[in-house]
Amino acid sequence: MGAKVSVKNETPYTWYYSRSSSRGFQAVSSGSRAEYGENKAIHCYIYLRYEKHSWNTFSYEFNTHKGDPTFTLRESYDRSCIQLHCSTERNVPQCPNYGKMEEDAISNEQEKKQQEEQCRQQEEE
Repeated sequence: MGAKVSVKNETPYTWYYSRSSSRGFQAVSSGSRAEYGENKAIHCYIYLRYEKHSWNTFSYEFNTHKGDPTFTLRESYDRSCIQLHCSTERNVPQCPNYGKMEEDAISNEQEKKQQEEQCRQQEEE
């Protein structure tokens, strides 16, 4: 009998997961959960990618003899990192929160444009 592996996405972003490091990635959108069957083995792997990245953000080795693992993607408290929690393992890897970085860049650009516009208006007065 095999194991049931769950991927739970608690982030506001879409993630992709696969059992292979280079193909077969499936989407798990914000707030959703996906499941797949895995053989009972000591060395199983899951690979996760953020949004449309072409590289693996996480690669995680786990043991299905410890039970049916649930992998949970969540933001850190300050939103600076994405953490990958596994219900059957202790290791909690993290990566930069690419989505927050993109949001911050857009916000900074908007602020810069607003400041430039205010300067232009003040010069015209």
